[in-house]
Amino acid sequence: MDKKASVDRRQERRYPVADGAFVLLAPPHSILGQIIEISRSGLSFLCTASHPPEQGPTQLDILLADHSFYFDKIPCTVVSHLEVSHNLSMGTQTIRRCSVRFHDLTEVQTSQLDYFIRNHTTAPHT
Repeated sequence: MDKKASVDRRQERRYPVADGAFVLLAPPHSILGQIIEISRSGLSFLCTASHPPEQGPTQLDILLADHSFYFDKIPCTVVSHLEVSHNLSMGTQTIRRCSVRFHDLTEVQTSQLDYFIRNHTTAPHT
C-alpha cells in the first residue's frame, strides 16, 4: 500500500451524512454532489462531473432535498478529487470523491455547520 495513501490527516471527527444532503460548488465549478461525510473542518462528496473542480479556493452551498435546510456561501478550498468508479448505469460518467476544507467561517456559519452536524448526520454525537 502506498504510504501517502495510508496517512490520515483528519483533525476533526467526521460524521456520515444522512441521504438527501447535497453540496453545490459555486461557479466556475457549478458541480452538484451528494455529501457523504462532514466535520467542522470540511466535507467530502460524490459527484459525476465530467470536469472535476480545480484545487483551490471557492464557495459552496449545503442543501437538503426536502428543502428543510439551506446553508449558502461557505468559504472553502477544494483539496482533492479522486476517481472512485466508472458507473455504466450513468453512461460514461466517472464518479469522483471530492474533498473540501472550510476556512474563515463566521460565528453564524460555524453555528449553522454545528446545527447541520447535530441534525443531519447518522453517527452519535459526543
